[in-house]
Amino acid sequence: MAVLADPSDDEQTITAGRVFASAMRRFSTGAGYLNLTPSHSTFVG
Repeated sequence: MAVLADPSDDEQTITAGRVFASAMRRFSTGAGYLNLTPSHSTFVG
């Protein structure tokens, strides 16, 4: 996740977010977002 505090930092922040996501990819299962699963979801549509 990346938050842009200053629009002039766009490229640096986007790059940092991509580097972080790439580094974390090895911990991914390729499945859905674990904090929002159908069995735990409180979403009412």
